[in-house]
Amino acid sequence: QPQRAAAPLLSAADRGVVLYNHGQDDQAEEALQTSLAQDTSAVGQATARYYLALLAERADRPDDALGQYAAALTELEDIAESPLFGEAAWERALLLEALGRTDEAVAAYAGLADAAPGSRRAPQALFRAGFLRFRQGQPADAIFHWTRYMETAPAEETARARFWLAKAALAVGDTA
Repeated sequence: QPQRAAAPLLSAADRGVVLYNHGQDDQAEEALQTSLAQDTSAVGQATARYYLALLAERADRPDDALGQYAAALTELEDIAESPLFGEAAWERALLLEALGRTDEAVAAYAGLADAAPGSRRAPQALFRAGFLRFRQGQPADAIFHWTRYMETAPAEETARARFWLAKAALAVGDTA
């Protein structure tokens, strides 16, 4: 219980993350709420909001989770190069997709790639945006996203991009 030491070894946010990782959800939420009050920096607020969103998802409160993800992203909008921005945007888009809110999910995936093109999640976000559009029967939109995906994906994923681009081209009647 480092919080009981004279000088705590962990911040409230760090305690919240550790407790979250150990499945101690109530205690994690309490620590993260404390962190919101103590650390008013953008990164501090975003970190607490991100983990509060994960906790809300775990508790099957998707609307609360979406609100917390949005708050985390708002805190980080001026520092979108932060890895946390990419993670929060990715998790938000995944949740929208899981909820069947496909148009919002596509916008969220594409928005992640636009706002944080250097994020490790950006290429996969573009793939997901294209895949969702392809499943909706909108191959031209899929081509747009997959073309961007091919431009940003690691070299070992270009075959995947070409495969799906070929499928979408066939769907729009481009046999060449």
